[in-house]
Amino acid sequence: MVPTTSQEISKVQQQILAGADPLTIQKGEFVYFLKSQEVYTGQQNPSVSLMEEEALTVLDRVDGPGYLQITMQKEIIDHLTEGSPHSLFKEVFYIGTEPQTEDENTDESNTDPEDSNIKFYNLKITDEVLPKPAKVQQKEPCSSEQDCLLAVKKVAYDIVFLDPKSPQTTKVETWISTQVPYFSSILKSCFTTVISVDTARPLVRQCKSVFDYEFN
Repeated sequence: MVPTTSQEISKVQQQILAGADPLTIQKGEFVYFLKSQEVYTGQQNPSVSLMEEEALTVLDRVDGPGYLQITMQKEIIDHLTEGSPHSLFKEVFYIGTEPQTEDENTDESNTDPEDSNIKFYNLKITDEVLPKPAKVQQKEPCSSEQDCLLAVKKVAYDIVFLDPKSPQTTKVETWISTQVPYFSSILKSCFTTVISVDTARPLVRQCKSVFDYEFN
């Protein structure tokens, strides 16, 4: 168990995501996520269920003086609620386009509170490759096997909840790529833990993955 901090984890993720340029966002870009859950109870195959579908579409882009205005549409289908209701949202946000200078007064020595009941361990960053989402490959057939692969950085770490009555460890894994549309840069994120259900303790893994995307 190698200790780390939430600040160190956040810094690593920000450094990787810095390679994804938000100024490349264009009207019409689209990304579709699926959130699923796998429950392992000792049987050969896990029980798999779809929890949520989420679609993001860039409706408009406006270039202003020193900023970029992005209008997004978000659609969510919640499969955990009876009837799987479909929600639709519209969001507008702004991105600065002027060069940013680092704040010399920023204190990077901050650590998680010593009396915190949440600790972080085993931060690991690896270079991997993932296949493009199958839906993307259907629309844009790969010219070669290599053309179907995306270079990714995998960030993995453990969160330990120090509850005296029920201590728990959750493994977090995130796969990040800068070869995809900006809003799908986090290609996949997973949380794995053991939960208590009556007398059973199944292993539960929840993942949010990019299922489809489109961009110029």
